[in-house]
Amino acid sequence: MATAQEPSRTAALAAGLEALLLPLVQRSDAALDEVQASQASLATAIDRLVAELEQLSASVPEGTAAAHAARLALLRRRVAAMSASLDGVQGRLNRLHGALARLPSTTLAELARQELHAPPPPRVEDLAARAGQLGAGPEALLAATAAADSAAAEGAGRPFAPPPPQDTEE
Repeated sequence: MATAQEPSRTAALAAGLEALLLPLVQRSDAALDEVQASQASLATAIDRLVAELEQLSASVPEGTAAAHAARLALLRRRVAAMSASLDGVQGRLNRLHGALARLPSTTLAELARQELHAPPPPRVEDLAARAGQLGAGPEALLAATAAADSAAAEGAGRPFAPPPPQDTEE
């Protein structure tokens, strides 16, 4: 059975909901009005820019604009290629940093203490062939190479013994 208090409870609930929702609806209406005003301002600015662009495109010779567009397209491709290259380099660096982070610190210390080895000396046959191409004798080229190698080795603090000359029979 319905009682006389139910309509007053319903009215009170409706009044409470209205009081709760009215500020929200008013704020939404105000925000909607601002959006509509912003859209109108944006449409006016776009129309103005379109008119300016039409004036500019009418005043610029067509070949010049096409040349600039082609140049810009080329630059865009070059920048994209450079970006891809840099991304590859960054990926390799990240993998190296990850690999170094996974190494135990004792391994890193051992690597730091290890002596770096010089590259192997050139073969006598290669030097003799190169000397023949340059018009110098093989002995002169071997002597110059040995002197340069021993000077580099002395700078590194370790002795260097050049390979003994080998007889090449032709």
